[in-house]
Amino acid sequence: MTITKYPNPVLQTKAVKITEFDERLKNLCGEMRSIMYQEEGVGLAAPQVNLSIQLFVYNPLGEKLRKSQKRIVCNPKILE
Repeated sequence: MTITKYPNPVLQTKAVKITEFDERLKNLCGEMRSIMYQEEGVGLAAPQVNLSIQLFVYNPLGEKLRKSQKRIVCNPKILE
């Protein structure tokens, strides 16, 4: 899994909702977190790794060892 660069179309495509919350999703989130920390980021969305699904992971502190700050967001909605 690698970081997708602009102008890759996946970055401009509406992502698909996640419907299966299983071991594959758990593993995917772990892989995404690893890439996020490797790139010294605080967040990573699935389209940024060439996956057109509604998913992002983040850690607002960007500290791998602060497990209490790890977050996974599936199928987010903007309410306002």
